[in-house]
Amino acid sequence: MSLHFDFPAYLSTLLPGSFLIEELDGGRVNDTIRVRVEDPLDDHDADPELELLQTLRSFVAKHAPPVLRYPGPEIQFSPLRLTVEARALALLAGDPSTDTLLPPSALRLLRDHPHIVLPNPLLYSADAHVLLVTDLGNLTPLPDWLFAARAPKKSDAARAGKELGTFLGTLHAATWNLPADASHAFREHFTNEDGDKVLYERTIAPLSDTLRICDVPDADSLGTTLNEVWIAFDDQKSTLPSDRIAFCHGDMWYTNVFLMPRDHDQPPKIAVVDWEFACVGRLGLDLARFTLVNGFMSAFPELRLPFAAKSFALLYGLHICNGSFWLSWCDCADAHEAPCSHTRALVYYGAAWLRYGLDLTQDIERLLSFDDPLQNLVRYRCERATFPNCWAIP
Repeated sequence: MSLHFDFPAYLSTLLPGSFLIEELDGGRVNDTIRVRVEDPLDDHDADPELELLQTLRSFVAKHAPPVLRYPGPEIQFSPLRLTVEARALALLAGDPSTDTLLPPSALRLLRDHPHIVLPNPLLYSADAHVLLVTDLGNLTPLPDWLFAARAPKKSDAARAGKELGTFLGTLHAATWNLPADASHAFREHFTNEDGDKVLYERTIAPLSDTLRICDVPDADSLGTTLNEVWIAFDDQKSTLPSDRIAFCHGDMWYTNVFLMPRDHDQPPKIAVVDWEFACVGRLGLDLARFTLVNGFMSAFPELRLPFAAKSFALLYGLHICNGSFWLSWCDCADAHEAPCSHTRALVYYGAAWLRYGLDLTQDIERLLSFDDPLQNLVRYRCERATFPNCWAIP
């Protein structure tokens, strides 16, 4: 195992009997395991404060180390992110302690999503930086479901997309039109300045270098303008009107969306996991990440709010420029060391979206008419079947 935390010692203080642990993929952020309890207690034998935990046959445990593990040197990263996840899951699960954060009508909408399944928080230790949540079982990654040998019916795929989109729309609108005091309290509840700092240092600060390596002619001015806009937003976020920001999942990559096990005659249920980057942030954050890894932009004209469209374009362009280097788009040798023609095309395409998002061009029709290199490379990977878990829209 590659775990950096002594789970057995910690869990032994909570569980009276024996248990087995199975390492799960925690990415570059957390240590994550599934705990299988060999002899769970009956209700009347359990510790009243740990009754739910001690009577379960399995649950998932996450530990947040104080670093972010990327290739190269580790980056200091506050474990506060797990506090944020515990708060988000408590809010969405209906914990009474969160009932004062939003109006009753917004809470009902957030918590009434029968086809969206979220882990329920069981126990959180801020001292140990450990969060225990319910085990959702053996989940199928969204792309594996979409592109399986026995692909789902189009109606099921459309239903799943509608359910996920409706849930995210409800999530994003939850903080709109809040009174100023309530809006401020909600933003403070999900503030993680350390997470904001890491995001800035990993994605915003190096953008000029990324563009310059790929010979983008206005690399310096684009990077400088984005830097100014980003810092200004962060400085003003606490006072921005509530319709200029949204409550976001914050890490809406395809790797955090799964299909629940189901009978074939039942409608699909979607699990959304890993809420440690939940935040009150930019309107386009979740949509930009989700559409990037699926390689399609047909939904863009449906963004009715001009400010939301600009926010989306800025974030979409930013993710393309950064993702062109750390996602595997092509089979070119040393593509991560010296940018190949595919990487350059992606960066040029991302820069075009950045210009629109930063109000440096208004020509959205020309932008949407580009030969999308992102979609072309995604299709190429599908056709070549160069990796097993194909996640692109064909």
